[in-house]
Amino acid sequence: MRFQVFVIIPADTSNIVDIVEKLMGPYDYEQPASPYRVDIATEEVPVIAQEQGLSYDHPLLLDKLQERNGYPCNQDEQGYYYISHEKPNGHWDGWILHDIQTDVYQLPNATQIDVDPLTIVTPDRVWHEMPYRWDETAQQATHRRHLVQQLLTRYPDYKMVSLDCHS
Repeated sequence: MRFQVFVIIPADTSNIVDIVEKLMGPYDYEQPASPYRVDIATEEVPVIAQEQGLSYDHPLLLDKLQERNGYPCNQDEQGYYYISHEKPNGHWDGWILHDIQTDVYQLPNATQIDVDPLTIVTPDRVWHEMPYRWDETAQQATHRRHLVQQLLTRYPDYKMVSLDCHS
């Protein structure tokens, strides 16, 4: 999926790409993460068991859960789970700054641009995902654009970098 991200950076930034990389880095889901436990939803297990004609504690259920989740699954007193190495806060696997001359804007002037990003990353490295639905109403779209403008106006002495991201 391709989506637009705005990254807000200090106005006096000399190396724009370096600061954008620093702010976007925590959200790169291809970066390694320490292994962590992911509990399989208690509602999911009986549904899969029933689909497969298995009992809740049938040994083959672990294989079916692995097929569904893509990881070897286990069971303990807390329930079914798997160990993931994926970055839990990862959102992208690549981004492009197409043109440093046309895709970097001085704020607050950028509030006049009719743009609609999926996300804004602020200087404190927070990923602000905007509400979006493919079937949204005009009112919902207007509300989302208002949220974007509200967030941008918090940074009047900054620059905004528009990125084309992929996940």
